[in-house]
Amino acid sequence: MWLERLAAFLDRIWLPPVRLFLSLVEVLGQHLLLLFAVVRWALRPPYRIGVLLEAMVFIGFESLPIVLLISLFVGAVFALQLSSALRTFQAQAFTGATVGLALARELAPVFTSIVVAARAGAGMATELGSMRITEQIDALATMAVNPVQYLVVPRVFATTCMLPLLAVLGIPAASLVLLAFVPSYHLGARLNSLAAGLTFAAALALMQMRPEPGDFLLVDDFNVYLIVLNTFVGFTTSLYSASYIDHELDTGRLTPAYLRFYHAMYQAMMGAMNLALLANNIGLLWVAVEFATLSTVIMVGIYRTPQALEAAWKYFILGSVGIGLAFFGTILVYLAAQGVLGEGLAAMALTRLIAEGARFDPALLNLAFVFLLVGYGTKVGLVPLHAWLPDAHAEGPTPISAVLSGLLLNVAIYAVLRFKMVMAANPEALAPGPLMVTMGLASLLFAAFMLYRRKDIKRLFAFSSIEHMGIITFTFGMGGPVANFAGLLHMTMHSLTKSAIFFAVGHVAQAKGTQKLAQITGLATTHPLLAWGLALGTIAIMGFPPMGVFMSEFLVVSSTFARQPLLAIPLILGILIATGALLMRLQGVLFGPSGDPGMPVRGSYVPLFLHLALVLVAGIWLPAPLVRWFEHVARLLG
Repeated sequence: MWLERLAAFLDRIWLPPVRLFLSLVEVLGQHLLLLFAVVRWALRPPYRIGVLLEAMVFIGFESLPIVLLISLFVGAVFALQLSSALRTFQAQAFTGATVGLALARELAPVFTSIVVAARAGAGMATELGSMRITEQIDALATMAVNPVQYLVVPRVFATTCMLPLLAVLGIPAASLVLLAFVPSYHLGARLNSLAAGLTFAAALALMQMRPEPGDFLLVDDFNVYLIVLNTFVGFTTSLYSASYIDHELDTGRLTPAYLRFYHAMYQAMMGAMNLALLANNIGLLWVAVEFATLSTVIMVGIYRTPQALEAAWKYFILGSVGIGLAFFGTILVYLAAQGVLGEGLAAMALTRLIAEGARFDPALLNLAFVFLLVGYGTKVGLVPLHAWLPDAHAEGPTPISAVLSGLLLNVAIYAVLRFKMVMAANPEALAPGPLMVTMGLASLLFAAFMLYRRKDIKRLFAFSSIEHMGIITFTFGMGGPVANFAGLLHMTMHSLTKSAIFFAVGHVAQAKGTQKLAQITGLATTHPLLAWGLALGTIAIMGFPPMGVFMSEFLVVSSTFARQPLLAIPLILGILIATGALLMRLQGVLFGPSGDPGMPVRGSYVPLFLHLALVLVAGIWLPAPLVRWFEHVARLLG
């Protein structure tokens, strides 16, 4: 009897662990046998390249969105927590480097593997399981096709190949790769200017040879002039950048290691902005604006100082919030169009959206435009979404400040105007004008008062950019042929003038060795040519005749008086306050005591005075074809 009880006790206590161990050994053995079979059949023909490529697309390309999303949030959380810990030791400056190393060496591969295993592994297991249930695997064996070679080997090798590519992402653009690996900065600067010049020539060709609109790209009267302006300023800025960065290298503020990808990122930024202007697909427009933002973030933090890294992070975080809101607005526009145009690319094409906008759900359009205005308004620098802009201008290289003020802000307002055209096509939708007028006036007045408190010359003109983007937004919000004409002209004049001002400011900071207004005095004595350039740029941006900004602001004020006289009062007040602030702040810079003579300026003055000459000519005379062009686009904007 006791022997039977002992046997029953041993069955309950010892046999389950033994059976579990044996089952684990069995599973491990099955996996090892499968691995050996994979290695064996991988070396034997036939080599099923087509199946391998299909598996790589499924595992790699289709896993890319979720990998990028997970990596973004993991990096953000890690940076936030690490920054709080490093603050205890006053070592916040090492946050970026630490996060980058940790993500590149450890976290990125680990999380990529986990995400791929969860997404692709579950999908492959489900697919193979259904094939087993439906006897498809048995059918392969019947046809003398080895199931391991046909089903398992391609998936194993596809996973092995795609995991590293997903962990370390790159953009396969030939120009970017070329500029990234050019060993000499001087050669890279020449190639960068050459590429920018060729892009400008291609933009000029678009004025005569316009391709037919497609599902993704569009060239029309509205964007072609902005493309020409964008590429022209990009070309002149590349010329200015060559001498500017060369001085930064000589003085030790930058090192060749930090500049390794400078020209590559410059071309990436210019290409993304041009793509945004050419996009006929609202999804492609969003992607292009986001890519332009990311490439600019890298260049803002190129000095690697704590202030520069903080400015880059602020730009990245606020820009990400804005672009997220714009993404939600884009989805809502697609949902509004889907019921009329059906699913697919047709519901995302701007030309179709504008043509069929009257049939869309007005409630969805109203909600979408609010998100789009706030989202893209972050890129425009509209109050209260402006906090990133002064820091990005002040801490980044001056050529990037010129591009930010002169081009990227235009691209963002262009995106808003495209969606405004969709709203205007629907008579039951919310009128976008009052929202744009309100945000424009708020930006103008806020920036005008903040100009009086600036102590940094680059921050001073950064708030000037906020002021003028407020004027532009206000003008397009007012609408009508005259106001739209004035808005288009002001966009052009502001781009040329503000980029010229930053060209001058960059040379001033290099000559005096500082950006502090209190330490920059007497330029008329120490650097007379530079003083004249800065003075002419300041006169132009304040709207004094005979400069082109005067003509555009005169049209803005006169059209506002004609339609909404009460709104003209805060408009004029903001312009006058900003003018007074610039006069007060720059009087000492130009005509104060000479003080320290500083260093001689070795950079080229050609881009500076070329821009100012164009602004002066535009203030005196506008060519008739350009006037007809602006008039036509003004009518399109409604």
